[in-house]
Amino acid sequence: MASALQLNTDLTIETIELPDDPALWRRAVTTRLSGSPDRAVYHRRALMWLHGNGANERMPANLVATALASAWRGLDIGASYFLYGRVLITGRRTGTSPRWTRISSARRTKSPA
Repeated sequence: MASALQLNTDLTIETIELPDDPALWRRAVTTRLSGSPDRAVYHRRALMWLHGNGANERMPANLVATALASAWRGLDIGASYFLYGRVLITGRRTGTSPRWTRISSARRTKSPA
């Protein structure tokens, strides 16, 4: 199982577990997002997964996800558009492996001088 964050439109955030098997992973993400997932890249070490047609289906704006994406990109994307519906955040996929890297697992250390 892989951990992910779920950003809800009611401003709550949950830690969830997603299966390692790619087919089961896609089914779980599709179910959580209530539709086909689209991948969005706002941070070099994370992926945001959101409903592929959330705005057209009139899902509520996800203010937490929009603010986070804005901060990660150093832009005010909320001034031009919003992310809609529930959003999942995972680490970046490594190759074709269904395993996800964890954002918090990378630690920077200083090299001895």
